[in-house]
Parts: sequence; structure tokens; C-alpha cells
Amino acid sequence: MRSLERVKSNLDGLTIPVVETYSPPSSDKRIYIPTLENPQGPIFSQMELLAEQGKAIISDGNHSLYQIKSLVSHHKGLNSVYWVAEQAKDGKTILPWDMRDNTSWKKLARDRRFLNAVEEKARQEITDNSSFFFVYGWAPNNPNPLPNVSSRGAMSQVGAHFHHIGPHSPNEYDSTICLTAGQSPENVLKVSYFLDLCAQVALREFDTRFKKQGGGGFASHEHSWKQCDGKADRHAFGFLTLADAIHQLVELDESLKALWPKILPDLVRDYRNDYLFPFMGEKDKKNEIQPLSLLLLPPCVVASGFIPSPADKTLMDLPQEDTCIWVSPFSLADKKALVDGYLTQKMGR
Repeated sequence: MRSLERVKSNLDGLTIPVVETYSPPSSDKRIYIPTLENPQGPIFSQMELLAEQGKAIISDGNHSLYQIKSLVSHHKGLNSVYWVAEQAKDGKTILPWDMRDNTSWKKLARDRRFLNAVEEKARQEITDNSSFFFVYGWAPNNPNPLPNVSSRGAMSQVGAHFHHIGPHSPNEYDSTICLTAGQSPENVLKVSYFLDLCAQVALREFDTRFKKQGGGGFASHEHSWKQCDGKADRHAFGFLTLADAIHQLVELDESLKALWPKILPDLVRDYRNDYLFPFMGEKDKKNEIQPLSLLLLPPCVVASGFIPSPADKTLMDLPQEDTCIWVSPFSLADKKALVDGYLTQKMGR
């Protein structure tokens, strides 16, 4: 039980800031929440309209980049979202994101010219107080996930897209989650997302089981840092370019996607008790109180990537001259949690 005692002591007194974001009153959740029947929602239709109007932000290589106002705000203040679409052979129309066998991700990974243009734009937009991030690994929402498995992947919408966001100050936090007895299941879920224990578990397997499946030589740099007075551990891999990062994520996914669903039950069994919540959970069939597990694994191969701003580098204990694209594989948390140390909670009106 060494791991359990370590987690208990590390999490004692942990407080997680929460920022509440709201969807516009006129928006219809049924439209923009992806489903198996309508996985891309209105995003592709909006990109088609922008393509017809010739309003691509970037049109280079075999892809275009479009800026679309977020229907559900991911962030207060600066909140720009840029979406990727493949150009059709006629050069005038665009193609929807193809989810079969990672087809669209593979095409994007090969389009270094386009990704280099996106990276150049991102670095031009980043200031001391704004950053660029993306998430890899969308999976359809599953209302009945396996125990200790998230109901969906880290990315909430189908298709590659990038976020450009500004900072938050403490007076902008709407609430906090404090680890005290009697936590609700909802708060336990949020704590699990924030701590990103699934990434720690998967990275432990990375040097053994996963690398045997072709996952070796993932990146040229590695870095670890801590948050919340040392209570939250973070780890990321550094890539020289955005194109390198996307290429390696696709390679990692390709090498592990057949194995991942099979290995999830093993990871849950082997690690669940290492991350038991230090306070009591629900009663079992024998009417005995059982502790809750903070382990929450992704249903597919996922990753969180970002280009850190100067302020981010300070938080990550990186030198200011660092120029890497940083990626946290197997992470359910995005850059806001991994670096800035807060969660966003999407609310309806």
C-alpha cells in the first residue's frame, strides 16, 4: 500500500480552482454535442461556409485552417478556436473529418507544410500571457463506460483543432474543490481529471508493455514538474516541431489502438487501489463503506499538447529559451489543468 499512503499524504489539503463557462442561451446542445449519428455537429457546415467565402486563416499544403466561434466557451476572455479541414482535389471544397482508421489524422501528420504554417501562426500569437494548446484522441460518448474508464476521450469534438487562450487570475475562479470528507461523486470525478493519474499509470507501462508495441523513441525531450505545492505531478515529452508531435502521436495511436481496449481492464485491476480516495465512498452490497478510486483512464489513446508561453515556462520550471512543443500522452487533462492549475466546468443556461 505504499502508493496509497503516498497519494493520501500528497493530496491532503489539495484545493483545485474551478472556472465556470456558459453556453449561449440560444445554442442547442443537441446540435453541438457529438454523437455517433452526428459526430461533427455544425462544425463542418460552418467550415464549408467559410471555405465558400474564401475565409481560410491558413490554406497551405493539403489543408486549411478556419476560425470558428466556440458554441461552448472553453475559457473566459481570450478564447479563439481554429479548426482543420482537408482540401478536396478541386481546391475549392473541403472534406469532413474521416474517423475510420485514423485516416484524417494520418493525412494531417503527413502535411508538414500545413503544420509548419500553423506552428508559425501559433508562435506569432503567443504572448507572455496567452498560449496555444490542442488535444488528440476523440472517442464517442459512452453513457456506460467500464469502471475507472472515462465516458469519452480527452477531445470533446471530432477533428483536429487548436485553442488560443489567455490567462486567468485568482479572482476569476468561480469556485474551488477542496479535498474534505463527504466529497460528491461529481467532485471526485473532477479531482481525477485534474490529477491526471491515468497518465502516470500509462507512462509506467510505457517503458515495458507499450514500447514492445512500437512505442519506443517517442520524443527527443522529457520534463517533469509539480503543481499545487507539490501535490500534483506532471510529465510531458518535448518535440522540436508541431509536425513532429502530430506525427509521433499518430504513430503511438497506430501502435497501441488495438492493444488499448484489451489492456484497460489490466490497468484498472493493477492500479485501482493505488489511487483510492482517502475518504469513504458508497456502500457495497454488504452495506459496507468502500473507498473511491481516483484512477480514471481514457477509453482510447489520447494526448494533450501545447506550446507554452513565457509564463507557462515559469510554471513548468523550463528555461525561457526552450522552444519545444510539449505533449502529455494518455492525459485526460488539457493544458489549463496541466500547466495553469485550474479546471473548467461547462455550464448550461
